[in-house]
Amino acid sequence: MAQARIMYWKEIPVQVQARDDQGVVSRQLDERFQQGVDAISMLDGSAGSDDYLDAWEWGAFSESDGTAEDSADALAERINSGFP
Repeated sequence: MAQARIMYWKEIPVQVQARDDQGVVSRQLDERFQQGVDAISMLDGSAGSDDYLDAWEWGAFSESDGTAEDSADALAERINSGFP
């Protein structure tokens, strides 16, 4: 059994992390998510400011079947394929 969570900038997912008895693994989401963060931070004026840094947060862990590796891969794939 593993636990997985998502890192967000504001409401944009950027990275997933999963953990189990073997350790912690992370997966970056597709580059388009970071490009969205960059574009919005330029538009709202938060780029390079404390507001930009303060907008990063982890979501809560949720239980998932399988290993941390499998959970991170599955969650990243679900997000990458489910968002435009």
